[in-house]
Amino acid sequence: MTTSKRQRTSDDQAPGPSSNNAPDPRILARCQAAAQLSATDVKKLEVELARYLLFADKKNIPVKRADIVKHVLKEQPKLLPAVLEGSRRYLKQTFDFSVAEIDYNKTKYYLLKNNVQLPNLQILLRPEHAQRQLALLIVILSFIHMANNSLEETDLWDSLKILGVDRTEAHVEFGDAEKLLNEFVKQMYLEKQKVSTSKDYLSMRPILLLI
Repeated sequence: MTTSKRQRTSDDQAPGPSSNNAPDPRILARCQAAAQLSATDVKKLEVELARYLLFADKKNIPVKRADIVKHVLKEQPKLLPAVLEGSRRYLKQTFDFSVAEIDYNKTKYYLLKNNVQLPNLQILLRPEHAQRQLALLIVILSFIHMANNSLEETDLWDSLKILGVDRTEAHVEFGDAEKLLNEFVKQMYLEKQKVSTSKDYLSMRPILLLI
């Protein structure tokens, strides 16, 4: 287990349908009970959901349940449990990926975890700039952890400035540090909460460190 959410594949291509992988009869029956779908239609939905999750994984952003229903299932939410089960099986068999489900603010999110355990795999698959960003993320999480998991944003920037990372200046390694911090929030590594009219606090989200 590493400090990143999940390891990456080195190929940007999404999967295509598998000719020898028919949908599980139980999954097919559940989908047919919710909508009139053939076995081919069910398999296409499983693969399309796997593709959708893989592309989202490349952006390092968890996928909302509502987005899956809208973009993959075409507004048929009753299909989600069965199709998701088939996609989990497909991703496990094809890539050894598992699908993690997270409940946050009454919203369900999904993201991928790479189960392949190889020496230095994470370093091999992560670009150099992403390795540098991960190093900054670990530093930020360390500051927040030492502050009992809640830290005023101005205090965080004061601490980072000591290390040469200034929110008002482009950094030679990280570029726009404030933009990168907001990206960490979007990726759900950090939670940003406004507790007054003038102060923002950043909280660590340890759940994604275990994914």
